[in-house]
Amino acid sequence: MIKYKESAVVLEECYSTWANATQQSKLIQEFYGPEFSIFKDGPLNKLSSIKKNSNSRLSASDIITAFPEKKVYILKNLKQTIESLLIKETIQKSIVHRCILEYMLNAELSDAQEMAAILKEVIVEILHTKDGSKAGALCLFYAANKDRKFIVKSFKQYLEKIVCEEFGHWNMLAALDSLDDTVFMHKSIISDLVKLIDQVSSDRLGRRVLFYILCGRNAKYIGSDALAFLKSGDEIRAKTCKKDDSVRRKELIGYLSPSLLKWAEKTATKSIKIPLDAQLLVETLVNCTGDKTLVMNNLCSLLEYTNEEKVIINNEMESLPEDHILNNFAACRAFSLLAKADKDSDEDSTKFGPIILESIKSVDGLMRLLVIKGEFLLVSLLESPLTAEDTKKELSAYLELVKRKQKESKANQDGKKADKSAKNAKGDKKVSCSVYDIILRLLN
Repeated sequence: MIKYKESAVVLEECYSTWANATQQSKLIQEFYGPEFSIFKDGPLNKLSSIKKNSNSRLSASDIITAFPEKKVYILKNLKQTIESLLIKETIQKSIVHRCILEYMLNAELSDAQEMAAILKEVIVEILHTKDGSKAGALCLFYAANKDRKFIVKSFKQYLEKIVCEEFGHWNMLAALDSLDDTVFMHKSIISDLVKLIDQVSSDRLGRRVLFYILCGRNAKYIGSDALAFLKSGDEIRAKTCKKDDSVRRKELIGYLSPSLLKWAEKTATKSIKIPLDAQLLVETLVNCTGDKTLVMNNLCSLLEYTNEEKVIINNEMESLPEDHILNNFAACRAFSLLAKADKDSDEDSTKFGPIILESIKSVDGLMRLLVIKGEFLLVSLLESPLTAEDTKKELSAYLELVKRKQKESKANQDGKKADKSAKNAKGDKKVSCSVYDIILRLLN
């Protein structure tokens, strides 16, 4: 059925829309050979104790584990099936993607490399499904350098679509992990990626490719499924890749840095106010190489702006104007993260904390306003060895204000506890600590 256009559509509908996991695995078993397609129960009775859940998927790996002698037979039939389905109309079907994935997960190194060479022209056609994306990534992990370059080059025409797809971007991450020739990667992908930086940086999936170059396998930015799969490919890459991951990433950051810093210079004052954009801005400043002076000047100009006519006096306590940058949670967090980043930075890298602190000191009364609204930034400045002493000196004049804010914070916490129902009373036994408690502790 899969070999004919009309029947393949029906089979794909059944597989992807209506079949449960067990039914899907039985359909896939049709491609393992006549023994499995005609005598379905005979060779699989032994597995009944392994897969007790009637709605579970029985994979080729399960069968091969139980019947090692059938591995060659199953892989031979899968390979023959895959080779007969390389036309565009059929290769896009998710049932075919599963067949390819089953083969790549169980094939030996030489066989997997051969299959990657066979599939290199159609990988770009299978990236839109989870199984297809995994199969494509495995081809990148296994492929010879020449075939890897061919696969990556085929992404060029559809770059924006691939990096912004739920599963398609996995293959871009796999390519970043696998290609030793970073010059080729720059010319083929990164040079085009930076032209799309406005679109990619604002896309929740597209930005992950940028984060992956900047931060590596950081669970804060990359999905757990993608991370687990990429990690599973490390053993394969150890056999097929020569360049150390840290060296590869450093080289890729070098190629990406000029364009990302230009983006930051152009959009910093806007991006820092938007939570997701602020994350990319911070990681750009922390990880990119190059001159960051203009970006920091633009950001600090926001800190230094205080329209005194809009400062509100309320019970002898100033309040920041609504339009002040410290009233924006994303921006305040970004400044805090930049100040905190100094602790782990290299000696030659830009130190953000001192620049931020000098901007604060340049505005009369801004340190007092920070106690009111920028308390998390103060904690970061107090925790950094580069700014701790100067921050303590500046804050010494506002010690009473810090203590007053500590009492207010404690009163607010006590009020919230009193409002909690008896159902949550058990959790009230935990000792809470406000940010002002931390500030006072750091000041001592």
